[in-house]
Amino acid sequence: KISNDNYAQIYNLEGTSPIVNDTSTLESAIEFSGVKDDFYIDISGEVYEKMNVHNSDKYEYIYPNYSITKLYNLESNLLDNYEIISSGNQKKYSTNIYEFSQVNDVLVTSNKFLLNDSFETNFKTLFKNVNTKGQNSSTYKDQTQSEILTNFLYDVALPLKKTEERYTKYLTPKISLRHSPNTTKNIQTLDRKLNFDNIFSLNRIGTDDDIESGTSLTIGSEFLIKDKNDSDIFNFDIGTVFREQENKNLPTNNTLRNTQSDIVGSLTFNGTNNWSLDYDFSADNDLNTVNLHLLKNTFKVNNFVHTFEFYEENYALGENSYYSNSLTYEANKNNFVSFRTRRNNKTNLTEFYNLIYEY
Repeated sequence: KISNDNYAQIYNLEGTSPIVNDTSTLESAIEFSGVKDDFYIDISGEVYEKMNVHNSDKYEYIYPNYSITKLYNLESNLLDNYEIISSGNQKKYSTNIYEFSQVNDVLVTSNKFLLNDSFETNFKTLFKNVNTKGQNSSTYKDQTQSEILTNFLYDVALPLKKTEERYTKYLTPKISLRHSPNTTKNIQTLDRKLNFDNIFSLNRIGTDDDIESGTSLTIGSEFLIKDKNDSDIFNFDIGTVFREQENKNLPTNNTLRNTQSDIVGSLTFNGTNNWSLDYDFSADNDLNTVNLHLLKNTFKVNNFVHTFEFYEENYALGENSYYSNSLTYEANKNNFVSFRTRRNNKTNLTEFYNLIYEY
């Protein structure tokens, strides 16, 4: 709870609180998670309250929200395992809008195979049954709908390794071919970012009740250097996506919808125990324009830790830009004093100064 609708935004709680990610929405929830062998279950009831809207439209209720997964390991020369996943929820929001969604997935994963004693290959096949119903909804129709969706993914990687006196170097070129004969719903307004962490994943558009349609080829490479203690020293990953046809139903802030996506990548350097550098980027396929920068630098001296972060997104990806500084003094394992500030480059204003004591 907050005392008024503007409190979380004024005090910029998403920059200082570990549980606040969005100052425009409050969340209350009760959740249960359980695991037994290869069986997983998650159930929750959730209430969301939006700030600065009419009281009648403030609240969104989700009850229940569930996910049940069963993993079956197969003793087969061809298949490694398959998963059966059932998930769903019903929600009411904006006074009179009702939506129901129930999704059943069967995901089949093959073993890894060696081609010519060098190339690692495997495939995944997803069968998705989506059942939906809405009332006054712009997402679902006012009648029960049921459809079957499929997605096929084939991965090829060439892991290379070179052992030297001080370091071990790994280079892994990768390609991934995927195809779905179905049509993606209109999800243009969703906020989805393409990065190297999700570019090779099966569900890189981040939706449970839809799939990425069409045929595409993802290419990339991972490069890693480890020292003699098996600690990561340097890591550089890069990738891009080629699509047979544009998919204009995909989110507008994601170049995955184009015939060639941005070139996305990440770089990590741990030069010493006291200094580390992380950099993520997204650049046009002609490399003339960088649409996203995320630079983070951490430096430690004795009990002091200084962190600098710079973030900027441009053009189709958005218009956010800021830099932040944080200086922390670790008196011991139980006591910390820190000073943080962040400046918004678009508005040319400092968003906050925070002096924090944690114990």
